[in-house]
Amino acid sequence: MFRFYFEITIGVTLALGGLAALLVSVRDLFRAFASRDWPSVSGQILEGSITRDLALSAMTYAPRVRYSYTAGGTEHTGETIGFGGAFGTSFRWVAHDTIQRYHPGDPVEVRICPADVQLSVLQPGPHWYTYASVLLCSAVAFMGIAVTGAALGWPFFGWLPVM
Repeated sequence: MFRFYFEITIGVTLALGGLAALLVSVRDLFRAFASRDWPSVSGQILEGSITRDLALSAMTYAPRVRYSYTAGGTEHTGETIGFGGAFGTSFRWVAHDTIQRYHPGDPVEVRICPADVQLSVLQPGPHWYTYASVLLCSAVAFMGIAVTGAALGWPFFGWLPVM
């Protein structure tokens, strides 16, 4: 009986977590497409760095940029390089190549959302990591649904050997 509840708990947790992350990823995908048509303003790079994080016993690196821009007479700051999040990778050179384009004090073109000028981006449009995020979240949500379905004995998920 414990095993059944354990499988259900794991499955539901994966499904709900994957679906929540999928909603955020799809929202970012729509924002990425929309950002190609957003107006641009001049901005300035305030700082750029590479963050390191130990994830699942592997070091990952992600580019981080902070920039300022003026919209509607008010100065704002932003940190979004591209929609889909700062994609961490185990290859430092990938983050390094991205950060090399943004030096403190350099001018930069900033795309701003007309409906919310606090929403901005440096690289408009979808990128590979935007699509990767949607695919990864979809896979996690599907696996959660599959584990739950297999534990409950749903016929479609009979192919999945549960724990």
